[in-house]
Amino acid sequence: MKKNNKKNKSKNKNSFLSSVISELKLVTWSEPKNIIKYSLATIVFCLILSGYFAILNLALSFIKEMFL
Repeated sequence: MKKNNKKNKSKNKNSFLSSVISELKLVTWSEPKNIIKYSLATIVFCLILSGYFAILNLALSFIKEMFL
């Protein structure tokens, strides 16, 4: 009985891996040019946003020091 269980698990793993591979073949992959473009846009956006919050933090700290 245990041997059948091991065989079924092995078949399930092989079936799963083959279905994953077949699904990955159906995926439409982006071109490297687009990946670089969107990655740079994300990095620039994060830098701008972190700069905004840094300036906001400094301004609020300055205002807090004026009143305390």
